[in-house]
Amino acid sequence: MADQTEVCEGEEYCCPAEFEEMEPMRKMFIGNIPKDATDDEVKAAFPEELEVEDFAVVRRDGNPKIFGFITFTKCDSVDECLKKRPLKVKNRELQVKRAVPKDDQSDTAHYRTKKIFFANVTPETTEEDVRSYLEKRHPPKYGKIEEVILVKKKDETTKEATKEHKGYGFIVCENEDLADRISIGDRKCKVLPTADKEQEFKKARPKEGGAGGRGGRGGGRGGARGGRGAAAVGYGGYGGGYGGYGGWGAYSGYGGGWGNYGGWGW
Repeated sequence: MADQTEVCEGEEYCCPAEFEEMEPMRKMFIGNIPKDATDDEVKAAFPEELEVEDFAVVRRDGNPKIFGFITFTKCDSVDECLKKRPLKVKNRELQVKRAVPKDDQSDTAHYRTKKIFFANVTPETTEEDVRSYLEKRHPPKYGKIEEVILVKKKDETTKEATKEHKGYGFIVCENEDLADRISIGDRKCKVLPTADKEQEFKKARPKEGGAGGRGGRGGGRGGARGGRGAAAVGYGGYGGGYGGYGGWGAYSGYGGGWGNYGGWGW
């Protein structure tokens, strides 16, 4: 469970201590590496001022796809690095993103999308509570939260929305990187410290036929796109116990030819 943001004296934002301890929050996937690039050339593409804890390039016999991982010592170094794109090696742009945790078995873990689905919300929790909690942990400099929507119950007689919500909702982020950061760092958390259960945040799945893509590890920058308010109407199958989210399914791999890391244990 994610703890509350620690207080840093004299600072408006302080990265939550648990984020620094979570390897997935400090780890990036690197795709689209030129086959003739050396490990040193790949590493040199990343800002030298960001301290690196671990770095590896994976090459497999008979597979032309080369990928890698870089783990920084600080969580926010990933976001600072993402802001400096494009990162290039031999004039080829690397595909970089926060690495998906190997224990994240949700069916949308590898999607590139700006939209997040969240559930198990307690009745007293408001949209402003959700926004306030997330903005303290994920500062606007890495992407803004454009919209928070708690799906409201409808009056059985008038069919109009009431003030009560159904316990789930959607978040529209400014960019895909912020959606990755939130869905990894706050996958399970308590928006209100007094809540009697954890809330769950995961990337939203577009309705069938909608835009979006399982970008995965180098599968492109698909992303589910849409205007403001799309989170409320552009995603099907969420009613009746969250519909298609039942079971939270297993993901099918990394798409775009990256396999499933081929047993490398990443």
